[in-house]
Formats: sequence, structure tokens, C-alpha cells
Amino acid sequence: MYTGLFTFTALIIYGLSGLVDSSLPAWSERKAPPTTEQFVEFQAPGDLGDKELADLVYEELDMPLTGPAAEYSLRRDADRNLVVNFYTPNGFRTVTVLERDGRLKIVRSRGGMASFVTGMHGSLLRYAAPRFLTRAWGYYNEAGLWALGFMALSGVALWLGTRPRFVWAQAAFVSGNVVFLTLYWLIR
Repeated sequence: MYTGLFTFTALIIYGLSGLVDSSLPAWSERKAPPTTEQFVEFQAPGDLGDKELADLVYEELDMPLTGPAAEYSLRRDADRNLVVNFYTPNGFRTVTVLERDGRLKIVRSRGGMASFVTGMHGSLLRYAAPRFLTRAWGYYNEAGLWALGFMALSGVALWLGTRPRFVWAQAAFVSGNVVFLTLYWLIR
């Protein structure tokens, strides 16, 4: 009971994420979220590679709920400006380093509540940004996953310890396992 109460919010996020993902259109069919654009003064040292420059931009902007940019999120545009994509559960930020102008162009797209819920669902500790709040959520989210497994196993133990001959419990247990094994067999 205490395990479920402690991880209640994480478990609700898991459920909402499943509902959101199954009820919304596919990502390719969704409307693009609204964007905002801003410019920030930034002097880029001329002797850095793309990854080092992207890391410097990350440190300069101090964006919550994201980590340093991965190599695959870096590219050069037609004017040879470095373009860096940062993902957060709140949406995307595309940062263009305008080295000649001495500034950053930041285009922010907010994903809305559905994007936030599904993003937080997937924010596990191994993917968490090095910031305190994202690591704290990662620990809490991991606790929720362990709690879910613990509650499932303790539920089976309670069933077998108190009413092993209860027909509805037997039917639920067997049918759930048959559905799982059938889907596993069909998907692999």
C-alpha cells in the first residue's frame, strides 16, 4: 500500500502516457506546435569543434530538463552556422550559433501537456540530464518502475497466500499470461 502511495504520481504519469500515445494521431500526422524565437548575445571562440561549441551553448543557456547535445543533433546549415537541437519534455529548442553576428538564435516549440506527460514517462535515470531536478525525477521514476514490479509480485504472493482457489483470480492470471505470451510470439 505504501509503495503504491509513494509512487502514485509516477504511476499516474505512466497511465496517462499510455492513454495519450494511444489516442493521439501518429507523430507524422500531428500539427506542428507553435514556436517562439529569441536572440541571445554569444561570443563563440573560433577554435572549437562542433561538439565542443554545442556543449558551450548548453552551458550558456542552462536549459532545464535537458542534457548536452548528442552528436546526431548537430548539423551545419546552408550558411555554415552550427544548428543544435535540444529535446526536453516541454518541447524542442533549436539553437543556431550565428558566429558572425555574435549571438544565438533560439527557436522554441512547446509540445503541450501531452508531450510533457509522455516525455516525463520516458525520463529514466540513465537518460537524465546532469541537472538536479532531472536526476531527482529520474530516481523517482525508477522507484515507480521498481514499485510497479514489486506490487505485481506482492499481488501474486497475496493471492496465492490467501485465496489460491479463487476462480476469478486464476482466470485473470492465466488470461493475462496467455495474452502476453501470444503478443510476444507475434511481435518477435
